[in-house]
Amino acid sequence: MILLYSIIIMLKRPTINHFNVISLAPTNKAYAHLFPKYSAYTASFEISNVLSSVPSAIRRTICNELPIKGLNCGLNDITTTDVFHIHEMILSRLRMIPVQQSVKIGTTYNLKATNDTHELITVYSKELRSADRIVAFNENIPLFTLAAGTSITIQCKVVENYGYVREYGAFTAGINVVSMPNGNNWLVKFTNNGTATAKHIVTSAVKNIIARLSGIDLEFISEGGIHVLTIPHETKTIGHLIQQHVLQLYPNCNYIICHRTQEGSITLRVQCDDPMEIFTTTIKHLVDIYRQLNV
Repeated sequence: MILLYSIIIMLKRPTINHFNVISLAPTNKAYAHLFPKYSAYTASFEISNVLSSVPSAIRRTICNELPIKGLNCGLNDITTTDVFHIHEMILSRLRMIPVQQSVKIGTTYNLKATNDTHELITVYSKELRSADRIVAFNENIPLFTLAAGTSITIQCKVVENYGYVREYGAFTAGINVVSMPNGNNWLVKFTNNGTATAKHIVTSAVKNIIARLSGIDLEFISEGGIHVLTIPHETKTIGHLIQQHVLQLYPNCNYIICHRTQEGSITLRVQCDDPMEIFTTTIKHLVDIYRQLNV
C-alpha cells in the first residue's frame, strides 16, 4: 500500500530549477594582475518533487564523497640549499593548491628555482610546470621565499582522495554546502574554489549516487525475524536515501534502521515480509529520480 502523498510525488517529475552561479572574482581592475585565472564562485539550485533525502544526498556527496584531485609530494622530493626552508611548510603549501579537476591523476609537476640576486625573492606556483605544460591551478599563488644565492627543486604529482585528509587541503568539490527547504522545493547551495564548473560538480554528484545505488548487492541475512542488509564501504548518504524511501513507498513496513559500522560499512535492519522486493523497488525508484535530474 502506498500513501496518496507518495503517489503524487512519484507521478511528478523530479526537476532541477533556477540554477545560479555567482563569481567571487575580484572586480577592481587596478589589481587585475593579481586576479586568479580560476576564480571561486557560489552556486545554487532548487530541486522539486522529491523528498528531503534526495537533495541531502547531493549535498553530502559534493561535500565529502566525490573523488577530488590535488597535489602531493614527499619530503625527499624537495631539495633546497636555503637553510631557512622548512620542508613541511612547503609541502603543506603545495597540498593546499586548488587543482583543476580536468587534469589527469599522476601528472607530474616540477619546480626549479634559483635566486641569482642579492635580495630575498618570492617563488610562485607558476614555477610548477608539467612536461606537457598543462596549467592546472592558479599561477600567482605565493609558495615560499628563496634566500639570495640559493636554489630549490621540487617534484610533485596529482593524486586523488575524498573529503578531509589530515595535513592536506580538503579533497572536496564544495564548501559551505547546504540543502534546505524553500517553499515546496529544496534549495542546495555550495562554494567552489574554481576547480570545476558548478554544473560539472552537480552532474558528477548525481552520477556518483546512481552508481552507488546501482552497485548494491542485495544479500540479506535474518536475525530473529529482522532482515539485515550490509553495504560494504558505504556511508549514511545511501543508507538514509533507502531508509526514507522505503518508508515512503511501503508505510506498512514495521521499521527500518540505518547504522554505520566501525568497519566503514552500512547496515540496514528492516522488518517486513519481502525485503528483496521492497529494496529492489526502492532502489529502482531512487535511480529513476536521479536520472531525471537534468542539470
